[in-house]
Amino acid sequence: MARRVAPDEDKSDLEDRPHDPFDRVEERTEVVWDKAVDRFAHVARLEGHEAWARFLLPLVAIALGALFLILFHPQDPLRMWTFITVYFAPGGIEFGIPAGLALGLDPLWMVAVVLYVDLFGPLWLVWNLDLVYRVPKVGKWFLKLETKAERSWSKRRRLRDLGVVGLGIYVMLPISASGVIPSVILGRILGFPKGLVWLAVFVGSAVRVILYAFLAEQIFDRFF
Repeated sequence: MARRVAPDEDKSDLEDRPHDPFDRVEERTEVVWDKAVDRFAHVARLEGHEAWARFLLPLVAIALGALFLILFHPQDPLRMWTFITVYFAPGGIEFGIPAGLALGLDPLWMVAVVLYVDLFGPLWLVWNLDLVYRVPKVGKWFLKLETKAERSWSKRRRLRDLGVVGLGIYVMLPISASGVIPSVILGRILGFPKGLVWLAVFVGSAVRVILYAFLAEQIFDRFF
């Protein structure tokens, strides 16, 4: 029943009285919702910028480093480009380093090139692996690598027991299912933190490249 106003009661006193508590809850809900929407939009903008940074920065770093090594390389550019082509096209260090030694390139320079690529290449892959899986044909190839790597990893119990350290050792193994790309895929599947995956893959790859270059140089010096 509506409350009657006394003749001597000022209507302004009624307006100063507290509002219905449900009205206040509704007002607070609207404020919280507006703040949440603004916060989500802000985070979405940040994530968009970070996504572009994760995609572009490693690629730019690789391009600038490669340009630096090429411009300041003292030897024949034709031999240098031959090494780079052989290294990237057929099969990595197993073909590239022997080809570079046969061409008379400096082993330290070749190791520097490979390590620089292996520094930023895995970083790009760790950050953008989900994106790579969406690329037609490339994604299917990565799924095949994933299957091979999982089968190979499942056969090596001692490495599995070592966790991320075992992943770094796995990168060094001279088998088809190891190497940078399969090891990054394995690290993501196993749930290791992205930073540790990148560090394990880079360290393992660096040890592998240095040992391979040293042994290849010794063989060439002795037999050729």
